[in-house]
Amino acid sequence: MRRLTDYWLAQVLIFILLTTLPLIALSVVEAKKVLVYTHDWLIFVIMNLMVLHYVARKIIAKNKAASTLKKLFSILIAIVLTNLVLLFPLNLLTILWDSESTNRDKLYYGLIAISINIHIIWCIGYQMALSAREKSKLEQDNQKLNLKILAQQIQPEFLYQSLDNIEELIEQDEELASNAITDLAELLRYKLKASKLDNVLIGEELQAVKHMQCLANSGEINIIDLPHILAQNVTIPPLCVYNLLTLLNQKIASPLSISFQIEQGKWYLIVSGVLTSPRLIRRKILKQYEMFFRQDAELTYINQQLILSVKL
Repeated sequence: MRRLTDYWLAQVLIFILLTTLPLIALSVVEAKKVLVYTHDWLIFVIMNLMVLHYVARKIIAKNKAASTLKKLFSILIAIVLTNLVLLFPLNLLTILWDSESTNRDKLYYGLIAISINIHIIWCIGYQMALSAREKSKLEQDNQKLNLKILAQQIQPEFLYQSLDNIEELIEQDEELASNAITDLAELLRYKLKASKLDNVLIGEELQAVKHMQCLANSGEINIIDLPHILAQNVTIPPLCVYNLLTLLNQKIASPLSISFQIEQGKWYLIVSGVLTSPRLIRRKILKQYEMFFRQDAELTYINQQLILSVKL
């Protein structure tokens, strides 16, 4: 739907430019002729855009995934065919516009020349737009694939450490060992689920952090009012908050405090207790989730707080 909308917006813009610029130029030179030739010029522009839409667009779009040579060849074919399609209609128009044969031929060849120039510019521009769109789509698909691969990963050292802790707990307290096994199972289940999704609830991310905290011998993370956060219908890319908090937890010895709030059309996840600016961690998260932060998210460090803010 977005691609179709972009295409029609571009067509409207081209139509406006093709119709207004020549008429503005004519009004400067001979203003009286504007009313005489306006409808004729509109007919000419509409005819050109129709053949560009129904002929050139289909030919170029059919070869959008081809090699550079084939793309150039398809542009050439599109230009030739669109002008061949217009030969007869333009001839009819010149007969209606000018009865004298000498002037008619001059007008006819002039319109053909204008059409060729319009078609060359339009076809090259459309091919460039398709190429840019394909490149952007590949980048987005590649990022989604990387996120899914990342979501499927479980750090080997974390898994070994968790299993060691569980083994020790079995000898000390069977109930705690059972709870630890449940935490590990829930964490693995969440990562498997997240690997299949484009977005997850922020409450589920923080719940996964709680499971991680119960398993690993790491710094303390206090999540303020987790039940309230679990009730929020707020989504983020999978493992974005989990990876952020895991990296912070590995670097910062002091306890971290996590709070959540919604204000002025944004939601904020505030990580308190970050004594120094975590530049490397912030850079890593911004790079991993580039599309997310390019659209409507920010990760800032203010007054020993790392703040993730996202537009609702």
